[in-house]
Amino acid sequence: MITLEELERCLSVDQVVKLCKVTKATVSNWIKQGIAVNGTRVKLAAVRIGGRWVIPPDAIPAFVTACNPNPPTVIPESPAAQRKRLNDAKERVLRMLRGDDRK
Repeated sequence: MITLEELERCLSVDQVVKLCKVTKATVSNWIKQGIAVNGTRVKLAAVRIGGRWVIPPDAIPAFVTACNPNPPTVIPESPAAQRKRLNDAKERVLRMLRGDDRK
């Protein structure tokens, strides 16, 4: 059972749409069907009141955490970032070989 105080802090579907940058259909699917994670379904916690869904504010981080049970400890470097890093290193080495100390 949800209290009036908790209800006042709840988010509407539209607010979750803006917060997560997804469509209403996606939020509706998260609530009704959930997402398959490791053979189970993870649903976004929500309460239907007066024909509308309301989502407790703590449900969003809980949903994200449940959908990502084993997040990577190190975020892999994108190919573009890797190319930039390697090109920057190459330029530093070439400057050192030329005796150019400018950055």
